[in-house]
Amino acid sequence: MTAAVSPFAPEAFPDLCPIAGIEVAVTACGLRYQGRDDFVSIRVNSENPTIAAVFTSNSLVGEPVKWSRKRLPTSPRHLLIAAGNANVFTGTRGWQVLEETASDIATREGITPDSVYFAMTGVIGEAFAAKPLLDGLGQCVYAAPDTALWQRAAKAIMTTDTFPKGTTYTAYIGDTEVSIVGIAKGSGMVAPDMATMLAFLFTDAAIPQPLLQEMLAHAMTNSFNSISVDSDTSTSDSVMCIATGTQNCTIAESADDALYADFRGALERACADLAWQVVSDGEGVTRIMHIEVSGAETAGQAKQAALSIANSPLVKTALSGADANWGRVIMAVGKSGVCLDPAQVSVRFGDHLLAENGSVCDFDIALVDEYVQESLVHIHVTLGAGTESACVYGNDLSYDYIRINADYRS
Repeated sequence: MTAAVSPFAPEAFPDLCPIAGIEVAVTACGLRYQGRDDFVSIRVNSENPTIAAVFTSNSLVGEPVKWSRKRLPTSPRHLLIAAGNANVFTGTRGWQVLEETASDIATREGITPDSVYFAMTGVIGEAFAAKPLLDGLGQCVYAAPDTALWQRAAKAIMTTDTFPKGTTYTAYIGDTEVSIVGIAKGSGMVAPDMATMLAFLFTDAAIPQPLLQEMLAHAMTNSFNSISVDSDTSTSDSVMCIATGTQNCTIAESADDALYADFRGALERACADLAWQVVSDGEGVTRIMHIEVSGAETAGQAKQAALSIANSPLVKTALSGADANWGRVIMAVGKSGVCLDPAQVSVRFGDHLLAENGSVCDFDIALVDEYVQESLVHIHVTLGAGTESACVYGNDLSYDYIRINADYRS
């Protein structure tokens, strides 16, 4: 089954530069898919690399998440990514496979097994064996990644994705220019916190691990943790950022130091760009909604209400049918459990004010129906309970989403 490419796919994969200290190999190991790359092996060859990572909030996580979470913040020397089998709910055998594979990598590379990190995506609960991974390692030919190799890696980690996802930014830390490169995958089982989503960022900056961890966690707030495709949080979500330290940067004591302001902004933009690409590739997507909730008592409640809208099947199916059924938005806000003042609640679709101060407005429904036929629909709700706000992105629920997920295992 091959899905049509998302209508929101970029025209071309971006030009991504090599990151000094990073070597990449891509091959086919046949973990699940046949006749395509599904295996990415990444060497970290620098003196003092650091890693930051954020993982799924799901309680039933996969073995790769357990493994990598346990190793953090050990300096990374190798990252292995595989697609097709998530190695989730595979019992002690799934963990043993990672031990065997890490040991093999350690022997090949002259490193310790604890410096190996894993990320995997695919079907949950299927038997997992070491042979495909070990065969894949035996086929690896490493190189400094140019755009073509980054793109090949981004394609190899895809499952139901319809296009490879990449991003790049530059920033200054003091007088030193540094680069950030990222690739990601994600299409379904996408909901905060994070998704069936893997994202990997690499920078040549020299940043101590605790500071990098704090910066990545902050960058997640308005990026990967502010998107939803289908309200389901995966068992395998992982976002990792590896800093090779090959660019000698001035080191500050705090992640909030002004010295890092430009880098923090670039990292946040890189995460936001990849998150946008993930929601733009939501399974069967035909429309995207940008949801803003303001007038909330707290920023957390604003986000809670916005996600209630983004995750509502009734809102999502109305969006798919280009039906301006704003009553479903009211329903979703009401069920979210946030504080609000019914007499001050307002709803706007784009420039069209539909309800204000707790009452329906006089509007031209034909114009609003025409507006919701656009590919990007803005929904703004005011709660009247405070001054805080939040924004999230979601997409519609189409017939193709059902078709894709009805056939996923087969």
